[in-house]
Amino acid sequence: MVKRSLPRRAFAPRSPGDLMLGYCIKFTRPGGKLSRGTVRYIGHLPTRDEIFVGVELDGYDGKHSGTFQGTKYFTCSPNKGIFTPFSKVIMAWE
Repeated sequence: MVKRSLPRRAFAPRSPGDLMLGYCIKFTRPGGKLSRGTVRYIGHLPTRDEIFVGVELDGYDGKHSGTFQGTKYFTCSPNKGIFTPFSKVIMAWE
């Protein structure tokens, strides 16, 4: 995994409106695992009520390359993309 320096200001986002494309985030995954990546999409997904964040992960432990149910929402390398509910985002950096 490539290490990178985090942008300057860290904060705990309270709503999806606190995030912007390009921000770095940390979020929880099933089993309590923490992951980090860059925000590439913020919005609704078909058949989902909650707002989701599309993330390009720092590592290759994702599920796709920015596609959900056949629709491309963002572009990244294979297995670096994941969608996470906004409620799972715990920290962000501008």
